[in-house]
Amino acid sequence: MKLFKKVLSVAFIGMLAFTFTSCSNSTKRNTIVPYGSINTSNPQTVASIKTKTTNTELSLNEADFYTRLRKNGYDVFTEELKALLYEKELNALKALLNASSVNELTNEQKEILSLSKELVDGTYYVNHENVTDSSIITKYFDEIKEYYSATLSKNLATKIYGYNSLKTYESKEQKDIDLVVEKYIESMARIGITITKDQIVNKKDTDKNLVLIDYTKLPEKAYYSNLITLAENIYSSKKLFEIADLEYLHEGTDEETKNTSYYLFKDETIESSYDSSYKTYGTYRAIILTFNSRREALNHVQKVLGTTGIDTTSKDTALNSYISLYNSYYAYRGNHNADSDEFKYTINEYINDLDDISASINTLITETLDNGEYLSEPRNIDNKYVLAYRIDTNYDWGNSSSKTDLKDLSTEDQKEVKRLLQQKSILNTASSYASTAFKELIKESNLEIYDPYYEYQFRNSYSDYYELSQNFDNNLIFKFEVNGQSKSLTVDNFYKLVSAKYGASIITEYFQLEYAYLYKDEYVENDTIDSNKETIENALKEFNKNNNQTYPKEIGEETFLFANYGYNSVDNVLKYYFTAKACLSAYKAQVIFDSWATEDHNISDDATKVLDRILAAGNAKYSELFNIDIDHILINIDDDGDGSPDDPEAFIATLANAEIVEAFKNAVANLAQAIYSEAIYEDYDDNDMIDNLTFIVKEFNKGSALRSNPNKTWDDYKTVTLGNTDITFHFLLTAEQLASSGDITQDSVNNFVVPFADYVREMYSKASNTESLSIDSHGNFFTPTDGKLTTAEDATKITYDTLCETVFGYHLIVLNSYSGPSSLKYTETNDTNGYQKEIEILISEGDDEDSDDDNIFVVLNSYNDNSKVANINQLFIYFVQSQNGVSSSLDSSINTILKSLFSESIEIYTSSNFQTILLLNELNISDITASDEIKNLVNIEKNYYINLVTEYEDDSKFASWIDDSLDWVRPEQK
Repeated sequence: MKLFKKVLSVAFIGMLAFTFTSCSNSTKRNTIVPYGSINTSNPQTVASIKTKTTNTELSLNEADFYTRLRKNGYDVFTEELKALLYEKELNALKALLNASSVNELTNEQKEILSLSKELVDGTYYVNHENVTDSSIITKYFDEIKEYYSATLSKNLATKIYGYNSLKTYESKEQKDIDLVVEKYIESMARIGITITKDQIVNKKDTDKNLVLIDYTKLPEKAYYSNLITLAENIYSSKKLFEIADLEYLHEGTDEETKNTSYYLFKDETIESSYDSSYKTYGTYRAIILTFNSRREALNHVQKVLGTTGIDTTSKDTALNSYISLYNSYYAYRGNHNADSDEFKYTINEYINDLDDISASINTLITETLDNGEYLSEPRNIDNKYVLAYRIDTNYDWGNSSSKTDLKDLSTEDQKEVKRLLQQKSILNTASSYASTAFKELIKESNLEIYDPYYEYQFRNSYSDYYELSQNFDNNLIFKFEVNGQSKSLTVDNFYKLVSAKYGASIITEYFQLEYAYLYKDEYVENDTIDSNKETIENALKEFNKNNNQTYPKEIGEETFLFANYGYNSVDNVLKYYFTAKACLSAYKAQVIFDSWATEDHNISDDATKVLDRILAAGNAKYSELFNIDIDHILINIDDDGDGSPDDPEAFIATLANAEIVEAFKNAVANLAQAIYSEAIYEDYDDNDMIDNLTFIVKEFNKGSALRSNPNKTWDDYKTVTLGNTDITFHFLLTAEQLASSGDITQDSVNNFVVPFADYVREMYSKASNTESLSIDSHGNFFTPTDGKLTTAEDATKITYDTLCETVFGYHLIVLNSYSGPSSLKYTETNDTNGYQKEIEILISEGDDEDSDDDNIFVVLNSYNDNSKVANINQLFIYFVQSQNGVSSSLDSSINTILKSLFSESIEIYTSSNFQTILLLNELNISDITASDEIKNLVNIEKNYYINLVTEYEDDSKFASWIDDSLDWVRPEQK
């Protein structure tokens, strides 16, 4: 009996062992890294350098290089996986984009690109419809070619500019566009893709308000990832189309579910989409007049049509009344009749001309009024008074003058509308369905991933679809099968791809870490190293106990270290992740002040070299310093009646001839002169000028009489007739207290649009160069041309050309106060308390807190005989104390101006980017021993940091700082 129990026990243990083994096999992971042709036991050298000052030799071998490439390369891994999975779609897409007609595509490519399940006997199935009409086939392929081409072009525009709106593009200054393009070209160069400025060619689509990039001018590498995304969407579209008209998925099986998210073709969805878009797409012809007040509107009606007003006898007589009102009110736009393009407003998928005027007016025309209907008197819409006549509408579908329900369209039109709506719905939904389609494709493809790090990451995202590989291939990253074809990515090809993309940044970072590690004894305490080692050991213990919530122990220690720290051994994690990284951070951040002092407490020669460069850059800024306190009143043009100012240049471009333009400019000047005369009128003497301007805006809106000239009302200036013509147009006013946010300085002035900023600089220059210029306590109107305006007679000095013109309108500016930079002159006479003669600057304290013997300090005086240039003593005191967070020993007025002058220079000198340049110079990275490709990429990487420091400006005041020949090396490292 005991024997029987023993046998049972052994059998039970065997069963347990079998069970555990089975469970283990289900989660077993490969932990061996495939290296391909890389010899890890005797790896080749990829790059080597010899440092400039110490002649220290540093090198990077291929095995270590590949380790770092692997850590950075998961995006390349997924990109290449998808490129192979969607290889047919990718090739079909390229063929489509390059084809001049559908006939250039193979039958297989047509089948891949069409929304069909199959291609039989040369018959094409588009949207499940059996199509034999070649014109329909051509139309479909033309549509999808336009769609994918436009999508690619839009994506590239967004990639380069950060947007694809044509209006946004045209609002930018050319220098800003050029800078963005330069940065894009550099970003491509950093990953081994050469592009010139001439290759970035815009295509403007005004109908769709798009700025597009002509991708045919660029190398395919520049948009390769975009092509893969589109290829994935093509695959996704076809898979989505197969279920889009199914109410239930897996119907009749145990897995039957309601197709809630992707039941796209049900009748009510199609009808809703038609009603919300296609039903309203078309050309609306309407006459729209917008007034600033009801009185203004009624006065205009009476002036043009007499006391009887709009002739409401019939729709035609009312239309004639509206045409007369419009032509009189907007006479500068020319004389228009009912058929004029001026009255056409397009609404389609891309643009809505009525929304450009006002969303409320859009509703008025499209919903409230019908064809031939109009407003018989002005209506208040968004604080504007509107007169509107909807002439007629031609809808895109059914060519009808009235909205036509889908069911009322002709059979052919219904079929075409449904086809387009289905196609649009599929294309718009493809991106969101792509992840689902991708997962199913993985499941079908027998994917095996041999790199343990990538398998771990991939498995995390697709655990329900990807089975862990039980195989290993030292030469492959992954392998899969599709339709009986085996496809794979070799280690060697992957190495080349990731090296081209990330090699330069990896190499430059590696040598920085290696070099900084040489100074570990100076920057990192032994206790810290021991603590870091303990941290790694504890992390491994928890990992091996399977207590780590992120990393299961099945991935193996090497993969755990690699995934968590970026290095695959404890020694390398300790060296690079902890110690070298800390050394590099300390090296770049630390300004070595203790080496800037001599034994007799003066400034060392090494410090003098650095300070002289900072002095040169900072003192040059003295002439740029200013403070100016201004307010302004803005003369707006609101041509389109949307309540927002319109660009004067764009408005002037609509005027018919030079004579009318000149009359318009005179009207602007006349209004500005009236504002000036009213604002300085004696009744307002006790007010600040901004209060006068605010009051004038209120009176202007009411059309009140002027106090300075009771024979005039503001309506005389608000609505202006140009010369002897019938042309009238309208002004708005806005007063703004710029002074409320404080003085404008040389820095804050750049927050304004460029013409305004330049005008303010000119104002300051004029004021500061005018001897004994005094500003009244309530402010004075001021122009760079004439200076201070004071008397009533000065009104004539205000002309169109003396005003500040911006995209917002014309600015008449009040100067409240101004001042230049404070004087840097500081002599013994100024030092009433004698504190500034022997300032003791503590640089670093010794180890003994109770003794000052080991303290390092410099003794200086801050006296300076030059009023416009800081000297080295003042800068040294300010620099050291500001960087060490010590309260300044300097007189407060001197400290304030030093901050204005030198904060930018000190920030550059102490910045990580500049320290990186200095370190790369010390590493002699330009003379790196490596392949020509790597040399080129490393130099591009260095130039990238240079551009960050000089802000991509060739004439930057810091351009000389990055010269390799300048000696910036820290004293203790020589």
